Amino acid sequence: MTELSLHSTLFSKNFCLRWSDLLKELYNYKFENGYAIVKGFLGSKIYSYLPILSYTDLTLNSAKNLTEELKNKNYQIRALNFDEKNITSGSPVTLRINFENLSFDEVKNSFSSRLKRYLNNSDFSDFKIEIGDSDRIIETFYSIFQKIMHTHGTPSLPKKLFFLLRHYFQANYFILTSKKQNKIISAACILKDNDFCWIPWSGTLNQVQNHLAGHFLYYNIIKSSYESNDKFFDFGRSAYLSSNYEFKRRWGAVPIKIEVLTNKNSDIYNKYKIASSIWKKIPLPLANYIGPKLCKYLKDL
Repeated sequence: MTELSLHSTLFSKNFCLRWSDLLKELYNYKFENGYAIVKGFLGSKIYSYLPILSYTDLTLNSAKNLTEELKNKNYQIRALNFDEKNITSGSPVTLRINFENLSFDEVKNSFSSRLKRYLNNSDFSDFKIEIGDSDRIIETFYSIFQKIMHTHGTPSLPKKLFFLLRHYFQANYFILTSKKQNKIISAACILKDNDFCWIPWSGTLNQVQNHLAGHFLYYNIIKSSYESNDKFFDFGRSAYLSSNYEFKRRWGAVPIKIEVLTNKNSDIYNKYKIASSIWKKIPLPLANYIGPKLCKYLKDL
């Protein structure tokens, strides 16, 4: 039996080369043998392949071989481990929804029973979705993105990144509006690479989550990916068994372990727990000003 693409596909080499070019323009990172050199606040350096991406074009074996060349340096490489089945709670994973050899009705059959009831019985007539990459849509996405990141206790990446994504990639932005309230309430950024779409950033404002706006948005994103003949949809990185992970599992997504190869092992989700709680208390305007400047020095984004 032929292995499904979601159990073997990495980002393409071309995708990662473009990502390197984007990072050079965004942060003026210097590169050495494919690694971005990320400098900390105190001048320390880490060789990262590649910042911000959840994984790259490297197989796990290739990534392990590369670390042999970096024994005397600080380094970080993220790679997918397709063989790992015993995933421990809190470990980073990406989640993928299979489309290969399936009708869309069969894809929907993998949704949880609760999710199917929401989609079948809820009234979504209040919501309107815009899709595109115009300046206006990117600006709108970013205003939602900053609020959501602050809610999660995470500094927001620079606005420039999202304009660069339009230039370097087939990026699309989904904006969901409440027609009754005339308010933007949910947004997502989607990147395309060959046979799949990846959703690195998305979210719905807390005050409207009970209205199931996020469900409507994600359903349309997944349907759009299927209709563009993708072989699978990559729901992005989560901590295994977290609430965010469980939400993605409702859509029939299966986890694939992300191995973080580094000479300084740490649990990134626990590592930033205190910092995250403090960040949530910073006034939003101040967080929006500091956050994009801070991200350049954070290797774990």
